[in-house]
Amino acid sequence: MLVLLINSKRFSFIALILLVSFTLIFLYGVIFKEISDCGCYGKISLLNTSPLLTISRNVFLIILSLVVFLNYPKVKSVINPFKCTLILIVIIIASFLSGLTLNSKGSNFSNYNQNSNYLKNITSTKLSDYIKTSKDSTYLIFIFTYGCSSCWNAIENVKTYESSKKVDKVYGLAAGDASQKKFVMDYLKPNFEIIDLEPKVALELVREFPSAYYVQNDTIKFIMEKDIYSPYTFDMYWSMKNDAHK
Repeated sequence: MLVLLINSKRFSFIALILLVSFTLIFLYGVIFKEISDCGCYGKISLLNTSPLLTISRNVFLIILSLVVFLNYPKVKSVINPFKCTLILIVIIIASFLSGLTLNSKGSNFSNYNQNSNYLKNITSTKLSDYIKTSKDSTYLIFIFTYGCSSCWNAIENVKTYESSKKVDKVYGLAAGDASQKKFVMDYLKPNFEIIDLEPKVALELVREFPSAYYVQNDTIKFIMEKDIYSPYTFDMYWSMKNDAHK
């Protein structure tokens, strides 16, 4: 609306309110919750910026919105057919790009094989640099960050894999600072071994956090990304996956 000069005063005011609100919320998260990603671009990590750059960008946009609000007269523009068509095209493109960031699991098993580079013998992956496995045992390798709330929820499911005899051993590979680790250890009390990694190294092992690799006979057989199932749900999906292969 602003680019096409449609009701500029009204929409610059709306933009101003939204930008100020989101900036204050993000600033609170950065200062008090150790949040470093505004989440503006979903899974398109290439576009993510540092908190300082994000806040600076927002301040610049707030100034621009304020300038437009103060200087444009309060008039109601008549939208011509060309502008309506252009707005519709922009909405369609934006909706399509937003859909690219969606990671819907559902029950379609084509999604579970996306990271096929890791569906192979563990010794031929970087995981073997940190985990030593035995052919006659089963493992769950859980990769997460200490500051990720989705990872906190996943930990409760991961804690039950060994006790339910679903696997022989659970390994955790985690990245994060000391205060985040202390929170996880004190409040969530994981019952599995955790190996600390540098964030850069952890990102080389997964596409998103949390992720888990089910290892059988030294081979990665099943991958969970973002949603880490309970042993019961894992059994259901594991059976369905095997039936699909048959």
